[in-house]
Amino acid sequence: MENVEIYFGKEGVTSTSANYVANVAKELIRREQADLDALDFVTTSVCTMGSGDSQITKVGNTEEELNAVPQKLERIVKIKTLIGWIREGIKAKECLIAEVNGKYEGEVLKILGLEELTYPESKTYNEAEFIKTLPESEQKRIQFLNTEAAVIGKFIHEKGSFGKARQDLFDSAHKPKDIQRALGLVTIQSNEASVEVEKVDSVYFALQTRHREVQQELNSLIFKAKELMHRENHRLADEFEQKLKEYRENSKAISRAVNHWKEDERVRISNLKIVIPQELRSLFDEINRVGK
Repeated sequence: MENVEIYFGKEGVTSTSANYVANVAKELIRREQADLDALDFVTTSVCTMGSGDSQITKVGNTEEELNAVPQKLERIVKIKTLIGWIREGIKAKECLIAEVNGKYEGEVLKILGLEELTYPESKTYNEAEFIKTLPESEQKRIQFLNTEAAVIGKFIHEKGSFGKARQDLFDSAHKPKDIQRALGLVTIQSNEASVEVEKVDSVYFALQTRHREVQQELNSLIFKAKELMHRENHRLADEFEQKLKEYRENSKAISRAVNHWKEDERVRISNLKIVIPQELRSLFDEINRVGK
């Protein structure tokens, strides 16, 4: 904002007094201006044909009145200057108050030397995030078990390579020969087990058992991790609620401080006195006496 301090000082007058003088001065100007606007340097008279008598209908201004024009004009200039100065002073106060009212909370806090509040962060873990907080050995164990369970499970699944091979072995036992006819030719396909069914089943069930053991250990570790995660999330939620409570209390305190500062500033600005320049002071006093 432009420098407005030139309008204010200890030896000034209140806005009410200044505004009163400005209003009286405005009325004075009307009268002064009316005299200048009515200047006329022609005297007019009217007579009837055949009669020697004439009547003056309009009297022009005299030389004395002409010589007084610069002085009157100078007075009007001074009065308008005084009115303009007072109006600008009052306007400056209004602008200062508007500036105070328009200040953001952060701007006021900087003036007060206070820091802005930061809204507390709410933190909760999901399963994947929490596992990463576990000791390194537990993270590795979970990762290894996950991988082993996935590999074995896929391998022995009915659509996996071992599961399909085992099923094909069962099918061949029930259908050792397969007769096919195509283009007049008859072909016989013989199916014979390369490994005994019992031995295949033995490996299959061993892998199935291992998969179950791995899955059980993995589930146990995940269950324990989830219990820890829930406890930690509960602790974090309580911590957040406490921080949120403190934030709200501090926020109210800051709002009060900001509003208090703004109110003090508005009072200070309202009490600022408008300084009348020395060259206009006598005119101000004169107009002030006229008004009274």
